[in-house]
Amino acid sequence: MSGLEPEEMLANALGTIAIYESQCHACRAGFTGECVAGFDTTVECPEGKVAPADYLTAVVVRDALTATAQKGRRSSKPAAGGESSVTFGRPDVDHGYIHPQAYPYTKDIGDFTDPESTGRKAVKEMYPLEGTGMVCEWANRRVHGLPGGPILGCTGNPATDWHHGPDKNTLNNEKGSWEVGRQENVHLICSECHNLAHATIDKHYPPYDRKLQQDRPWLPAPATEIEWGAIVLELLTAPADIDLLLEQERRRLMAQAKSGKATRGRGSTGQGHAQSVLVEEQPEEHEES
Repeated sequence: MSGLEPEEMLANALGTIAIYESQCHACRAGFTGECVAGFDTTVECPEGKVAPADYLTAVVVRDALTATAQKGRRSSKPAAGGESSVTFGRPDVDHGYIHPQAYPYTKDIGDFTDPESTGRKAVKEMYPLEGTGMVCEWANRRVHGLPGGPILGCTGNPATDWHHGPDKNTLNNEKGSWEVGRQENVHLICSECHNLAHATIDKHYPPYDRKLQQDRPWLPAPATEIEWGAIVLELLTAPADIDLLLEQERRRLMAQAKSGKATRGRGSTGQGHAQSVLVEEQPEEHEES
């Protein structure tokens, strides 16, 4: 793809991904000699095959170009759509432990009557997803630093959800990678990764009253206000990781066949999780960050 313009590179990558995802499951795994379309006339599979390694390369290219485009939009805050998108870091407001760059509110921390909904409204205004075409930030990555992890991300679903962590206090909308505060506490991910995250980590959090304790972080035990536990995203690129992603798909199909229904979440493009069938209880949808 060298020598091409970014638009051409993205178009080629998307084309490669589309072909791979339209292939039968045998061809996705690299076993083109066992193409399902050869013995099942109800299955359609393109003649031009895409190998798993080429697919992963295309995903990396797509995500890199998408991230670059997103970064260009991060320099300016969204247009005013409510109180939380007006001014950050007011000198006359007590923002408590939250970085002033991530505190758009007009009230002192501790004074909110419904801090949970206030934080959820703010995070959607600070990091808009609708119409951006953004890919899940955890796609093709292993997420370290969350309790009960590491968590294995999806293989390229659209970003639809806002996840707070390790601090589950929704007033804390710091996102260091977007130069909003210091911590990476907001994650723009798909519903599959969001559901898997909560099924994995929620049991590690102590009881917390969102209203009475809103001026304090809600961290997993035994974390403290000082020791946050950094979130690290490890990009899957090694050959062994290709097998891991294929194993994700195999396990998803096994779970689907066993349950008789799809295991995909809202906004999914069809890829699943290796861990999703290993969790004892998988919630359908999580409103909680």
